[in-house]
Amino acid sequence: MSDERLPWVAAVAASAADIASTLAGLQSGAGEKNPLAASAIESVGALPAMLGLTAVALLGVAAVWRVGRRRWGPRAAAAAPLTFALQQAAVASWNLAGLGGVIG
Repeated sequence: MSDERLPWVAAVAASAADIASTLAGLQSGAGEKNPLAASAIESVGALPAMLGLTAVALLGVAAVWRVGRRRWGPRAAAAAPLTFALQQAAVASWNLAGLGGVIG
């Protein structure tokens, strides 16, 4: 796997963890704290909402990456998907901590 793909693999994997942990939390009776996501979930259902919101976010990250790659090169541009991956991993960790009873 090329070095340029690795940040994207991390972003997609962390996004999958966020989606899975959010769905598990919703099934266990937890509520969605993000008002935009909560509204989307209420409108179209949990899975379509989470997939759609994540797709839009990844497209935004891809746009930043593309501009950054042209301006600063591929190594600097990798900060966009890596930052997104870290944010998604943090959210998934928070969700899992809530599911495990570590946080209320």
